[in-house]
Amino acid sequence: MTAILVALMFLITITVGLIITKVREKKRDEAIAVPKSHSYAVFSKDSILTPKGIYFSQNHNWVQIETNGNAKIGIDDLLNKALGFFKIVNVCRTGQLVKKGEVIAQIDLNGKSLNIYSPLDGKIISVNKDLIEDAARFKESPYDDDWIVNVEPLNLKENLLSLHIGDEVISWMKNELSRFKDFLSSLSPKAELVGVTLYDGGNISEGVLDFFDQETIKKFEKEFLK
Repeated sequence: MTAILVALMFLITITVGLIITKVREKKRDEAIAVPKSHSYAVFSKDSILTPKGIYFSQNHNWVQIETNGNAKIGIDDLLNKALGFFKIVNVCRTGQLVKKGEVIAQIDLNGKSLNIYSPLDGKIISVNKDLIEDAARFKESPYDDDWIVNVEPLNLKENLLSLHIGDEVISWMKNELSRFKDFLSSLSPKAELVGVTLYDGGNISEGVLDFFDQETIKKFEKEFLK
């Protein structure tokens, strides 16, 4: 009888141990799981769109000068791909005066936020309401109809001196992508959990920023958007 009880207790102990192990593994998997909104596509310097005839700012905006002298402002494709699915919120109101470096809108990334800073001094002429209601359009291209605000520039000639255009955009964007890889590498091993293959052709998972917390998002903003 004693032998049977010992064997029974042994089996119970093993069973309980297996259950605890399964629970811990489940919690671990949930803790490192990629968010559902995360994209499994990857991007590199060759897949980042940089249309000709458009100015690019250090804070990852693009500026397109219209024939009437006004300027459309949006976010560039590196930021677009790094964010994945997101929403544009808290956009400046029509008629508001803004200075270069001031916040013109915010990005809502599943409850986490980043500021979008103006690359120009000017007056907000209009806001792209269609874009605000449909953030998914950023998945293909953030240019053309995906502008955020239309601005009447006040110091355009001076402001354009700090923007990139033409061939210099390619080298600048390449350097920015390299800086972004270094930024992600500093967050290792979290970066590896979302498929950032920094040592395998330099590819980065689209929507990679969605994986990180608000503190990390703010660090990214400070280094790349201000």
